[in-house]
Amino acid sequence: MFSSCISSFVSHLCRSGNSPSEESEERDKEPRTLTYPAYVASLLDTGAKRMAAGVRMDCSSQGQCPRSCHLCHMSPRVSTGRQQSEPVLLKITKAAPIYELVSNNETYQALQEAMMSMLWCSGKGDVIDDWCRCDSSAFGSDGLPTCAPLPQPMSVKCFLLSVQLSQGFN
Repeated sequence: MFSSCISSFVSHLCRSGNSPSEESEERDKEPRTLTYPAYVASLLDTGAKRMAAGVRMDCSSQGQCPRSCHLCHMSPRVSTGRQQSEPVLLKITKAAPIYELVSNNETYQALQEAMMSMLWCSGKGDVIDDWCRCDSSAFGSDGLPTCAPLPQPMSVKCFLLSVQLSQGFN
């Protein structure tokens, strides 16, 4: 099903009887629903590859469209021997971190911490509640932290335990 979602085109353009103004009204009613081509285009435009990691995508059949529509993915119908046009649309229904999709609490917590570490500390530190504790390897040659900032509009402060404190435990 997923491969057919990727290979299909924009299904709402295939519906018969819709004028361009009706199509724009439909788009206005569903501002959070994107087609797969629009989603890919948005990734290419922004260059933000991380967006794909935190998005849940659902595939669903959107019904049949007329044979005259050149934007529909054509699939042969085995029972009748004739081809039928069935648009399949990949919708982004909700931007959700992957750990939200896990039901096991321990796995949820482990995934959440790993994802926060990757986003906030470039994978070089731990996340404790809303704080990023960066390891010494997270500092560049100039001595400044290279922790990745939390995506806007929120921010995160990175801190490192004092070297003197850590030496005191040796």
